[in-house]
Amino acid sequence: MALLRNTAITIARLAGRTNIAAAQRHYSWTPGAALAAVTAA
Repeated sequence: MALLRNTAITIARLAGRTNIAAAQRHYSWTPGAALAAVTAA
């Protein structure tokens, strides 16, 4: 589980996010944005 969380944090940082908690909330509400962040990274 820690591996998945750390990967999500790394992807959020690569996408330019500075507030990780806000990024996780955003991605949980908009899965399309999370997919776009993964494919852009």
